[in-house]
Amino acid sequence: MFGLGTKINFTEKINLSIDASTSGMFRQTFSPKADLLSKLDLNFRYNFGKHFTIFAGPSFNIYNSEFDVDTRKPALNIPYSLHTFNWWNNQGQTFTWIV
Repeated sequence: MFGLGTKINFTEKINLSIDASTSGMFRQTFSPKADLLSKLDLNFRYNFGKHFTIFAGPSFNIYNSEFDVDTRKPALNIPYSLHTFNWWNNQGQTFTWIV
């Protein structure tokens, strides 16, 4: 997993956090196939105290999956997809969605 992020303070209690991350996904059995989940999170945060914060915001997700030879399916079950792109060699797909 790799990620970067920052926090922008508006007041002492209210801030905005922006985080980008990429994770490699592993299947139950060994496979050299590529499965990458990349996310961009935007969260509005309210600090109630030193140790308690509540936050909410959207997460934009991109999942690239190279098909398993036997099942021809991605490793993750995607809830829905705003856009699905089939790779030119038909060996995988890219999915995008917002949560």
